[in-house]
Amino acid sequence: PESTGIEELRAYFQSMLTDGNHKPGSVKMGYYAPRFLFVNVYHKEWAKEYLPTPKIAKTLPLVLSQEEVFEVPSVIGNFKHRTVIMFIYSTGTQVSECVNIKLSDIDSKRMQVNIQEGKDLKQREVSLSPILLKTLRRYYKQYKPQYYLFEGAGGKGTHLGVSKESLTCCHHAKPEHWVHTFVSAIIACILIRLITVV
Repeated sequence: PESTGIEELRAYFQSMLTDGNHKPGSVKMGYYAPRFLFVNVYHKEWAKEYLPTPKIAKTLPLVLSQEEVFEVPSVIGNFKHRTVIMFIYSTGTQVSECVNIKLSDIDSKRMQVNIQEGKDLKQREVSLSPILLKTLRRYYKQYKPQYYLFEGAGGKGTHLGVSKESLTCCHHAKPEHWVHTFVSAIIACILIRLITVV
């Protein structure tokens, strides 16, 4: 590998970009490993020069319509799955945060949920709606979780398990789509309030 020249590397990456068998993200990830090797291990100054890397097109996130949100109870038969989706949508939490929610994180007196292991390991608090609280109480009586709010067969639920539940129940809607829908709804409410005040 050490004898490989810059033109060979350029040709290699260019072929990955044009053969149609590699996604831009995969090519970009594959770009940095050899670059690190040639710059930091083999100390090849030319490796710092330009190598073709793909530009990843940014697409707008999927946001569910009000009709799709309201259809969820009738579409999802499993009450636990329905509660998971409702929790993600109502609190705007990521799946990784959702599966780490403990029973002790639900503060019904202050009507909030304490996110202990949030994004970038940051703690935060989110509002707990009366409807979600009522649903969680029913869920608790039915499933009797011991430590984590959403437990699987071996204890804490998994990111993959929640994703599968969401896809199975809502077809095209992934968990992150519920978060996007939550954010969009919040922004819409803020805009309506601003317009009303003005």
